[in-house]
Amino acid sequence: MNLSNVVDPDKAGGLAPKQTICLIDGQFSATEAKEHLLGMIADNLAYHSLRSFSSQERFGQPDRYSKNKLDELETSWQQALNLLQLAKQSGADLKLEAEIKVTLV
Repeated sequence: MNLSNVVDPDKAGGLAPKQTICLIDGQFSATEAKEHLLGMIADNLAYHSLRSFSSQERFGQPDRYSKNKLDELETSWQQALNLLQLAKQSGADLKLEAEIKVTLV
């Protein structure tokens, strides 16, 4: 993998390697899209649940960032379910595009 150096205007005279990683790019049936969408959300829910639990055990309080993220992910889960149900009822496919932008800081 080649990390290309891109000028980062927020860094004083420095270069910041940036990379865009494509996770999903395609057209899927409602069933296939459900596996992709809910799988990614479930993985994030598990990560933040564990992170918050770990913080609770170590410091006596849940991780605030993860607690907020869990609320956001629950909303995302419901939005995905609603969209998937609509697609299934109408017999429509779904086009999924997901990428992550990463910058070394």
